[in-house]
Amino acid sequence: MKIALGTAQFGFKYGINNKTGMVQSKEVCEILKMAKENNINTIDTASDYGMSEDVLGRADVKKFTIVSKYAKSIGANINEAFDRSLNRMKVSRLYGYLLHNFSDFIETPSLYEEILKLRDDGRVDKTGFSLYTPSELDSLLKLNLNIGIIQVPYNIFDRRFESYFPELFSHGIEIHTRSVFLQGLFFIELTELPSWLLPVKDKLLQLNDFARNNDTNITEICLNFVYNNRFINKIILGHDNREQLMENLNALRCNEKISGLMEELGTFIVNDENIINPVKWKT
Repeated sequence: MKIALGTAQFGFKYGINNKTGMVQSKEVCEILKMAKENNINTIDTASDYGMSEDVLGRADVKKFTIVSKYAKSIGANINEAFDRSLNRMKVSRLYGYLLHNFSDFIETPSLYEEILKLRDDGRVDKTGFSLYTPSELDSLLKLNLNIGIIQVPYNIFDRRFESYFPELFSHGIEIHTRSVFLQGLFFIELTELPSWLLPVKDKLLQLNDFARNNDTNITEICLNFVYNNRFINKIILGHDNREQLMENLNALRCNEKISGLMEELGTFIVNDENIINPVKWKT
């Protein structure tokens, strides 16, 4: 299964359209149970996702494949942070361990060498980077580093990394994508659109009209658009409750219908980074 469980909202309130706050522990357990029943075996988390790793540890995630991330902002070195993540989640090793912020690597390039040492010691299978801009990826590719996973944003609006996918795939680098629904922007009531996002209002209206005219919905379009990209290994999806997870699983059953619309979906590309990069949102 290409879907991986994103866990940011397990640790704090996450997403522009989040009206319920952090997911409670009981609901986390229900989401994990449903995920396992539907062959979703990968969890994506990070040491700076608030209480996310602690919540996962209480929910027993030993049967999942786990990818976590390191950020200097947590105030610990690589080994300390890695051990802390294992202890929080009550697991003995990880599948993936990534540098969460490219700026940390620019300031301290040796950080990645320390992460590679964890892999060489057999404590993690694959190492890599979580990125936000193509310029970051360009810099990495020039360095010819030993990379196992690259995580990037990718959705119907944001296709900045799409041209890199074949090259990454050819080098055996796993491509994990996030932001399928652009932190919930695709579902926001247009009357509630913040002023700094008003430039994308017309595009959202067009997308809603497109869904109605093709007898589908936003979830089906956005999720299957990413799912149909053959180069992508994992699609990281966060959920506020088990009903959302079920909705996404049901949306995948419409894959064939959306496959026939892929060419038309190219008209929804947005090039304004103030819209497609949530880091630039004025929240």
